[in-house]
Amino acid sequence: MALASKANTMKSYNRLYEKIIFIENLFLAELKACKGKSSKFHVVEFEKNLEVNLKQLAKISTEEFLLFSPLF
Repeated sequence: MALASKANTMKSYNRLYEKIIFIENLFLAELKACKGKSSKFHVVEFEKNLEVNLKQLAKISTEEFLLFSPLF
């Protein structure tokens, strides 16, 4: 019963996922994630083609969302 009452009080954010995968938000998230790690090999490799990698991440995330979303 506790789970059922908790589920009813959850907030709903319209179109939140679309905002998260927006390319500018992915760029800001990448900046935060790489803070203090800019000399690490995997970070350097990812940033070599940053724009392409972020677009690919957005595309994959969108496809995964549509695949598993019960709303679509």
